[in-house]
Amino acid sequence: MDLEKGLGYKKPTYGAYNISPYLNIDPSVLKHQEPEFILPEGAGPRRGRYEQALPIVGSCVCGGAGFGGVYGIYKGFSDENVKKLEGKYFNAPWRTQFINVVTRHSSAVARVTGTIGMLYCGTGSILNYWTEQEKWVISAVSGAVTGGLYKAFAGGRTAAISAAAGATIASGIHALTSTRPVSSAIYESRTYY
Repeated sequence: MDLEKGLGYKKPTYGAYNISPYLNIDPSVLKHQEPEFILPEGAGPRRGRYEQALPIVGSCVCGGAGFGGVYGIYKGFSDENVKKLEGKYFNAPWRTQFINVVTRHSSAVARVTGTIGMLYCGTGSILNYWTEQEKWVISAVSGAVTGGLYKAFAGGRTAAISAAAGATIASGIHALTSTRPVSSAIYESRTYY
C-alpha cells in the first residue's frame, strides 16, 4: 500500500512548482535575482583600500608561513642538530628536532611577510584617503614606501634598493590583478552576506 495514498496525503503545489513538504516554502522565492547587499552607511558599491587590507595581510602571513615551512623542511634535513641524529629517522628526538626547525622557519617568514603586508596596506590606505590618484600609482608608491621603511635602518643605499624592489613588485602584482575578470573578483566584489 502506498503511504501517500493510504494516508490521504496530497503533495501541495504552487503554480508550476512543488512546495517542499519539509521546508513548507515555495522554491520560486529562492530563484536568483539581483544581489541584495546591506551596505554600511556612506559605503559605495565597491570595497575600499581599507576593506581590502585584511585579506591582503592574511594572504601575506599564510603565504609566508607556507614558504617558510617549505624552507624549514629543506633546512630540517640539512640542519646540524638534526644530522647528529642521522640513521635514527622518525624516532622521537629526530621528529622533535625536525618539527622545531620547520616551525621556527615558518613563523619567522610569516612574521616578516605579515609585517610587510601590514606596512603596504597601511600606506596604501593612507594614500588612498589623502589623494585621488590611480590605483597603480598608489600601489607603486605604497610598495616603495613599504620597502624603504622596512630596510630604513640598514642604510640609505639598502633602503633605496628595497624601495625600488617594493615598487616593482607592487606594480607587477597590480598589473597581474588588474585584468577585467580578476579585477571584478578582487576589487569590485562585496563580502556582505
